[in-house]
Amino acid sequence: MYKFLDTPDYKKLQILAILENNADLMALKIIGEQLDLSSYQLTKCIEMIEADVQHIDTYNEPFKLEIKNKHIRLVDKPACSIVNAFGHYYAKNSRFAPFIKSFLVEDVIRQRDFLENNFISQTSFFEIKNDLAEKLGMIDIQISPKLTLFGDELFIRSFFYNYYLNFHQDPDFPMPADIKAKTIELMDELTGALNISLTHTDQIKLMYYLSVSARRLEHEHFIDENIVNRKSYKKNKNIWPADLLDKTFTILTKHYPTIAPAHLKTEASAFLNCLYAENMMSINFETLPHDPDLAKLINLFEDSVSATFNLEKIFYDDIFDAEFQENLQRFFFRLVNYGYPQATLFDVENLTFLETQYSKLFAFAHAFVQQMYHALHGKVAFFKLYQAEIAYDLLFLLISNPKIAYLAQTVHIAIDFTYGKAYNDYIKKNIISLKSLRLIVSDHVTDETDILISNHVPDYENVLKLQWTNPPTTNDWDDLRNILLTIKETKNL
Repeated sequence: MYKFLDTPDYKKLQILAILENNADLMALKIIGEQLDLSSYQLTKCIEMIEADVQHIDTYNEPFKLEIKNKHIRLVDKPACSIVNAFGHYYAKNSRFAPFIKSFLVEDVIRQRDFLENNFISQTSFFEIKNDLAEKLGMIDIQISPKLTLFGDELFIRSFFYNYYLNFHQDPDFPMPADIKAKTIELMDELTGALNISLTHTDQIKLMYYLSVSARRLEHEHFIDENIVNRKSYKKNKNIWPADLLDKTFTILTKHYPTIAPAHLKTEASAFLNCLYAENMMSINFETLPHDPDLAKLINLFEDSVSATFNLEKIFYDDIFDAEFQENLQRFFFRLVNYGYPQATLFDVENLTFLETQYSKLFAFAHAFVQQMYHALHGKVAFFKLYQAEIAYDLLFLLISNPKIAYLAQTVHIAIDFTYGKAYNDYIKKNIISLKSLRLIVSDHVTDETDILISNHVPDYENVLKLQWTNPPTTNDWDDLRNILLTIKETKNL
């Protein structure tokens, strides 16, 4: 979504994001190198930020920039996010803002009226429109001559939803008071009927989703009439239990009595998709009809983890616990049935530190997204366009579960028995055959050794010693597996 800010404002937000996440003075040279800005450009951006401060609402908590000896930091940072506060202001005043509002409300009758109402020259109009068309084209959305959007209706709604959710506070949303009141009433009825308890953030998200849907329905833009990947969507659209679908459909019918039932059935399913994809509702997918696309992605993920991290099946129940499986299901469901990756709300250029901090997991996530091209042929363009954002979404999912995160950690094992080379080779071969979480087995203790397995116990510091005086039993192998998991978990802390 940051693509839809003016370039100077985007650069200013990047500077603020760096400063907001660092308490100490930072060298201006380092910030310029990180953002590919010359000394002159960085100085101008900082001057503009200082000028913008008077327009930004940080809830009566003023802050300032301290510049000392070519270093800079934020002083007296407010409790609210400075990046969010500036983002709201920059989005509201961007050159794209009147166009995006017009796309949503569809109030343009004549081009001349649009130019006069927004104080835009004809030359500027076409420059901005063409620039915006290029950016929207990257997400498979086109602009009509009447300044409306056309393309995949799910993508169009996702664009409006993410744009306003990311950049605008509630009063800025282009929604008349009467429609807003009806939307709140609709939200209350739906969540009450479905027995869903929402957090404050969930309420904001659902309000934006229903408001965007109301605007699109007002102008007769129906999901079931405008889906690019129609075959895939029709296959998956009615996966919800009949009671949930009927309750949602009944309430929508009450609020939209003039819309054909067939359209509202699809809207009901799309609403349930939103609740699940946005983590407002849980569902046991074992009770639902089989979804081959989701099953294919989950199997592909498990196979990829096994191949990449040398993980044997015996560890699956421990690594892929019920909570992670549900989160993984939700992640794939969002990609297949809902909309954009969640990382489209971020500035992924500011997340590159995660690539360094979790390099092995990020490399896996990025490689896995490319494997998904071949799994779902109907979504190849989508996956290629959003491969960075999808990879970050998957990375967040992985590092949220320590048991997955420590797969990337390597354990070094030394084997040193006095029973001869053949016996040592026998033990090494069996340990390697475990395929258990990236093991490196050697004959000698080094500075990297984590475990020494031997029939005697020499005096080594900082090495865990296992004494096997006899050929290992099943209990010995089980103990070793548990020790490996513990070491990996400790390394990941």
